[in-house]
Amino acid sequence: MPLLSCPDCKHQVSDKAPACPSCGRPMRPVTVEKTSKDVKLLELATIPIIAIPAALGAWFTLEWFTWGAWSGKPAPILGIALLLLAGIVRIAVLAVKWWQHE
Repeated sequence: MPLLSCPDCKHQVSDKAPACPSCGRPMRPVTVEKTSKDVKLLELATIPIIAIPAALGAWFTLEWFTWGAWSGKPAPILGIALLLLAGIVRIAVLAVKWWQHE
């Protein structure tokens, strides 16, 4: 276990240490993820697009199973469709975020 000299404070640091225990300087290169503001804005803007159908879908489905037939309306089908729509939108946002990642 060789010791290295910290470039900032000159203290001896193990080659296994991720950072200098004295000054905190990283001993290995740090990877910083760069995501554009457009992608972050897209992700933020889709929160209501995901949350509203998911909440309505859960409500319709729970209403159906709690009270039985809900005036003959296709509540579970609508609820499941809204939940699937929310999931598809979320997957699309994650795919855009992954694709735009540098």
